[in-house]
Parts: sequence; C-alpha cells; structure tokens
Amino acid sequence: MKVKLVLVFILFTSFQENSDLDNFIKWSNEKKIGWGDFQGKSIENTSLAAASVTGIMYSVFSASFERYVYEVNASFNKKYSWAWQEKSDEYGLAHEQGHFDVAEIYARKFRKELSQNRYTYAEIEDRIFILYNNYLDSLNLQQDLYDTETLNSMNVEKQNSWNELIKKELKSLEKHSNPFVRVYLKNE
Repeated sequence: MKVKLVLVFILFTSFQENSDLDNFIKWSNEKKIGWGDFQGKSIENTSLAAASVTGIMYSVFSASFERYVYEVNASFNKKYSWAWQEKSDEYGLAHEQGHFDVAEIYARKFRKELSQNRYTYAEIEDRIFILYNNYLDSLNLQQDLYDTETLNSMNVEKQNSWNELIKKELKSLEKHSNPFVRVYLKNE
C-alpha cells in the first residue's frame, strides 16, 4: 500500500502564455490522469508515493450587458504533481484520480450556484470571487477528509466507499458538467 497526499492548488485567473496552460489538465469524463502526468519533482525522504495538485480554475469567457459566461474547470497541475514511479500502481492511480474527481464535484457545485444567482454589474466580480473562495475552502476540507478516511488509500474498505460516493456525486451533479456557465445580470 502506498501513502498518498493531495495538495489543493488554488488558481484564479486566465493565463497569458500557452506554456502555463500546458501544465494543466482540465477534468474530463473521457480522459483520466496517468502516471506520466505527474511531472513534478518528487519530495525526498518521505513515505508518500505521490501528490496530486488539483483545484478549480475560472475565467470570464464572454460578457455583455445581460450576462457573463464563465468557464469553470477542475484542474490537475502536471508541473507540481509528482510520484515515485517505482512505487506507482493502478490502485494508487485510482486514488489520485479520486482527488481530481472530488475537484470536479466542487467545480460542478460552483457552476450550479453561479447559474442559480443573479448579480448586478457593480457587484458581480467581488461576489463571484467570494463564492469561488468558499468553494475552494470546502474543496480543501473534502480533500483532507478523503485522505484521512481512506488513510491515503491504505484502507481499502473506506477507499471503495469513497469511490462509490464520488461516482454518485458526479452523477447527481451531471447537469452542471458543462464548463461554461451563464450568469445573468440583474438591474441595479
């Protein structure tokens, strides 16, 4: 069994350079992460086998006087995620994918709340930023709980329970799986 760790990488902005974007994988139901995606420098003198750096990114895709369209993605940072390749196996990779899936759950919750609220033009940026930070805080707590309860994947029974819970949560929020969300403005 391997000990795992997740670090939640918090990112809020759109990038100027494509090279920055190349370090990130956007969550997709069709493509899972692989050990080759863990490109960061491994930490010496640790019992950890891997660390996944995941989080939520958002940016304004378009804006008008009536609405904003935000792009919200769960992300995996290849540059800072690392693994000891000699300790890597499919079971450990599934645990790391679980961290990425948990990030997607919180991205969907964020999208859902964005789509259900209206803001004035004057308040939208501040309100969305506050909301975003609240979801990041909740995501951090959930990632910690995931590792604590599964003992970083070492408790197979708890890991299996979490796998089912994650699957159910993703399904229940499937309506909010599109990364693009419209936020309509209200009159001031």
